[in-house]
Amino acid sequence: MPKVKEFKISLCTVVMNRLHHIKKTLPKNIKDNLAYGNVEFVVMDYNSKDGLETWIKKEMKEYIDAGILVYAKNTEASVFDRSHSRNQMFQVATGDIICNIDADNYTGKGFAEYVNTTFCKEDKILLVADTKGKYYNLKDAFGRFCTLRKDFLKVKGYDESMKSYGYEDIDLYSRIKLLGRKERVIKDVSYLKSIPHQNEERTKNEYINKNLYAFYIRYIDAWKSEVFFLYKDKSYDKGTLIPNRYKTNAAASIKQGKWEKGTWSKEKNELVLLLTGARKGEKFVGTERMGKLTEINSDAGLVYHKIKDPSFLSEVMITHSIITNLEKYQLNLKEKKIIVNPKSFGHGKVQINFKSRPTILR
Repeated sequence: MPKVKEFKISLCTVVMNRLHHIKKTLPKNIKDNLAYGNVEFVVMDYNSKDGLETWIKKEMKEYIDAGILVYAKNTEASVFDRSHSRNQMFQVATGDIICNIDADNYTGKGFAEYVNTTFCKEDKILLVADTKGKYYNLKDAFGRFCTLRKDFLKVKGYDESMKSYGYEDIDLYSRIKLLGRKERVIKDVSYLKSIPHQNEERTKNEYINKNLYAFYIRYIDAWKSEVFFLYKDKSYDKGTLIPNRYKTNAAASIKQGKWEKGTWSKEKNELVLLLTGARKGEKFVGTERMGKLTEINSDAGLVYHKIKDPSFLSEVMITHSIITNLEKYQLNLKEKKIIVNPKSFGHGKVQINFKSRPTILR
């Protein structure tokens, strides 16, 4: 009987300030897959500030010394960039097959062997969780996927214009499938267990969450609302939300296809938004009183409401992220783009296994 091929498999996890999750999942995942043998674990620490490096040094050193665990650290990141961090992680990985394992995910016992068996039967594939909800609906396991590393490198990774949560993985899968790879679904949910958590946990380290200054909304009719987001760096996003024009579960679409962007300033109760780009110089001027912003440089005198409720803002920020990435994904899909990072991806300095001299990723 011919010997079954044994691919080297890299089980990879990006972490930023999620030590409370990785403490539970990483030791368990290592123990549940050591029997496979030809497996490595990669932890990409995206500049965590919660003691992750200290914990890895103390509790996981034996696995690093044995060559089972690779600990990589980006020391430059200030906010979590979902696409860039994973692009760095998968460049560090050395396996024939790379798998994304979110920090709150358990692989299940024997997952590496299952992956190997699946790719031995059919190697020109992409193995994913059931993102379409055909067999099950597991919210916290959607990021699970495995692909040949050479395929990931060929498409130059995740689209780095997608900075935050939503469709960055679906976009990657679509571009890998353009290489002629077939999508296969992980049907055994014992490989897809996770630690439940709220949406706030999912996106708390991302740019919009850390930098949102204020959010305003104007109701137009039952199908449309105008919104704008002001950020602490004096930039803003402004647009009209309409019903989702795509066959997806996103809450809305942007009428213009992308956000209007510009800079803002505020003196006392007067707010000025100045557009950049093609319509550079156009202004929105409004006065704010009692939580209401009234536009004063137009005859309409339009009124916008400032939203402060934390739970509402949390949902708004996730919605912003999802619909922004959805528009980019649809454009990539329409243009059948395989490569979306033409110059480089995952660029930056990464320290590997505590070495002071960083590896430069191009």
